[in-house]
This record gives sequence, C-alpha cells and structure tokens, in this order.
Amino acid sequence: MPLFHRRSECELLCERGHAHLMVHEYAYAIECFEQALVYAKRAKERECEVAALGGLGNLYLNTHDTRAMEYLAQAGSLAHDLDDYENEVKVLQQMAELWNRAGNADRAFQCLERASNILLSMKRPDMSRAGRLFGDMGITFVQAGQNDAAIFCYEKALDYAGRARDTENESTVSWNYGQLLEEKGQLTRAAELMQVRVDYERKMGLPEATMHALRVDELRRMT
Repeated sequence: MPLFHRRSECELLCERGHAHLMVHEYAYAIECFEQALVYAKRAKERECEVAALGGLGNLYLNTHDTRAMEYLAQAGSLAHDLDDYENEVKVLQQMAELWNRAGNADRAFQCLERASNILLSMKRPDMSRAGRLFGDMGITFVQAGQNDAAIFCYEKALDYAGRARDTENESTVSWNYGQLLEEKGQLTRAAELMQVRVDYERKMGLPEATMHALRVDELRRMT
C-alpha cells in the first residue's frame, strides 16, 4: 500500500509541475518535479522517475541549457533501459534542440537519427512521425541559420513522408524546403517543391491555394 501511495503522489506531483510550468510558475514547478523525483526513487518506480526527470529537463529547456541537458540525459538513459520508446524519442528531440542551440549540428543529427531509428524499429514503424520530426527540426535549423543541417532534415522528412504516404506533411515540408532553396537562389527546384504544396491545397480545397500558386508562378518567371 505505501508503494502505491507514493507512486500516485509522484504522478500527481508531475501533473502539478506541468500545470505550473504552463502558467510560468517556475518555482512551484521545480518544487513539484523535485519532490516527485524523491518519491519515485524511494518507491523505486522508474517510470515515474523518467517523468520527473523529463519534467525538470523540459522546465530548464529555455532557461538553463546545462541543467536541461543533465536532466534530459538521465531521463533518456532511463527510458532506454525501460524500453519506454515514447519518452526516449521525446527526450532525444529536446536534446537535439539543445545541441542545435549550442551550435553542434553533428550532435543534434545524432539525437535525431536515434529518435528516427527508434520510431522505425517499432513493431509498426512510424514513418509518418519520423518525417514530422525531421520536418520540425528543419525549421529549427533554418531559424538558427544552419542551412546545410536544415536541408539534411528536409530531405529525410520528404523520404519518410513519401514512404508513409503522409501527403499533408510532404506538402508542408516541400513548401518550407522550397522557401529555403529560394533564399539560396535555386529557384527552379524551389518552384518544383512549392508546387507540391499548391497541388495539395487545391486537392483539399484550401483557400490559400490561390495565393501560393501566384507565388510559385512568380518564381518560375524569375528563372
């Protein structure tokens, strides 16, 4: 009975920690996650320990990179030992973001590759999610000015989206990739990629199709 009580309290504290985090009450969030971690370790509930460590890592993600990395590394290692693929992938995405901010694209790539390999090694390989993961990271690299890293991610995203027949993500990545190539002066390829988004929007009856089509036509006139 005491172990059950501690586990329930740990889970409740993690929920409270995330609630405080959502409204930027960081001191309360830290208190909740740290107390949850204490309870989890005492009760030897490793799943709750992953949740508490992940909560602390997420909390420090935008304020203290070193602490965030320490907590996330612990959470990821423990999640890996427990075959907790969902949390391991989530942690690897966050670690990739941190390495990217530190200017270490190679380490960010490694985290993304591990995350995608996990998704693809499941009994039901989740290529769609892998594609979205790389698509989102492509945007992050563009914002950081790391265009070569962004291109790598966009190519991966298109590959996985195509294999998963995820036409929505394929069109979104194509548009974002096209915008990047436009900035690099590769207008012909940019227009080809952005046309994929226009075709998808027309097929789905989306109102922005007309505006985006005009943008693509303008690019073609410039080539």
